[in-house]
Amino acid sequence: MEKLGTKIYGKRIGFFSALLLLFYVPSTFYEARIVSESVIIFFILLFFSFFLSEKKILKQMAGVVLGFLYLLRPNILLFWLFLLIFLFWKSRKEISVIFFSIPFFLIIPLVNFFGTGKIFGTSAQAGIAFYMGNNPSSFGLFSDPIGFRGSIHKMAEQVKNFTEKKTGKIMTPFQVNLFWIEEAIKWAKEKPIIFANNIFLKIIRTIDNWEYGLNEQWRRYEPWVSYLFPIPFFLIISSGLAGSFLAKNYKYFNIFFLFFISQILVFLSFYPSSRHRFVLIPILCLWSGLFFDKIFSNFKEINYKIWITFLLILILSIIGIPDERRKPDPSIDFNQSISFLNKGDLEMALFWINKAIEGNWGIPFFHLTKAEIYEKRGEKSLALKEKWFAFFLGSSDIELLNDLGRFCLEKRKLAGAEKVFRRSIEVYPTSPAGPINLSQVLYLKGDIEEAKFWYKKGISLGGVPVPYFEFILNTSKEEK
Repeated sequence: MEKLGTKIYGKRIGFFSALLLLFYVPSTFYEARIVSESVIIFFILLFFSFFLSEKKILKQMAGVVLGFLYLLRPNILLFWLFLLIFLFWKSRKEISVIFFSIPFFLIIPLVNFFGTGKIFGTSAQAGIAFYMGNNPSSFGLFSDPIGFRGSIHKMAEQVKNFTEKKTGKIMTPFQVNLFWIEEAIKWAKEKPIIFANNIFLKIIRTIDNWEYGLNEQWRRYEPWVSYLFPIPFFLIISSGLAGSFLAKNYKYFNIFFLFFISQILVFLSFYPSSRHRFVLIPILCLWSGLFFDKIFSNFKEINYKIWITFLLILILSIIGIPDERRKPDPSIDFNQSISFLNKGDLEMALFWINKAIEGNWGIPFFHLTKAEIYEKRGEKSLALKEKWFAFFLGSSDIELLNDLGRFCLEKRKLAGAEKVFRRSIEVYPTSPAGPINLSQVLYLKGDIEEAKFWYKKGISLGGVPVPYFEFILNTSKEEK
């Protein structure tokens, strides 16, 4: 950071930028256990150092570095596309072609090959993340990303399988993404006011997450450590955005601005996450260096617009904006629970999953995990209770629906069984199991005509005929 800042803006600005970055990174140690922030920041700084170099070989290497960055954080792809367009627009075709081709035709295909066996494997989870990030009513549609543990390729495979069950079609990863993007656009057209309000809420939550993320895990687990890192993140973002006004007068502003805007658009398109804000840290630290340099060198020259920007964001960040996300990050506790569950320590697994639910009780996957722990302890009634919690919180896990539906049928709880199987039909409209199961429930309730309708629907979707049930359906009306 010090070398990059010195190269672009000067030695003193490089020093201020490096100092801010030095204080920020250690303060997020507990988040770095999940995502290695230091590695991401290193590659971002390395990319800009190479790309802004006068040597052609380093400019070409910048493409390779960006390829690695894309593998570590897929949201870098949008910056990649923005930068490619910018380079063509500036008529630097030779550099832009090399810049684009090296990472795409060298690094990404190789990693895809080793991960999936396909040279050009495509991620299948971006589309569903876009849909869930823009449709508040879709909460619980698919296992929450916090609850998923496995490789990115494995998660893409799960999303693909989930979508194929829902549509009844064999789909490529590209078609999976396209399907969910179209669903999000369709929903936005149906409810434009809710869609626009959701975008506004994501802006608020993004600001709020930036503020709340500072030292949050340190304070929670080892409070005394937080006093060693007094540079708060709200100071970096407020001084960074204020410094962006000054940065406009310097060379390479466009490149940094493209990076900043592309990542903000990613936040607003998907989920505003406190864990992903670190991709903006290098740029904000550079611009903060400009702001603090101006304060210490020529205080009077700072424009009033810069001061208004700085003070407004600083006040908003310090006060914070009330939001349900301002709670301790439950993913840390959930990770602990999964770790103990895998080791077979059910007592500690239950302790940590309870703490995770206290941090955010509205995640269905947490309750499903708690149900799994109770089942392994032999406490079936408590496990069932947690499964119903997950159901009413919006979970559409197929195994959950099957378990609850079978339980309701066995206990002749027909109203509950009908709710479960109708949810199953809604989420998996091409699966024959939901309609056939619902027809049995409706028959027991005495609604013969609708039971016949759903039974025929299930058979038309490829369900296996049940001769006895079909016979009693066809004769029940005459008998009555």
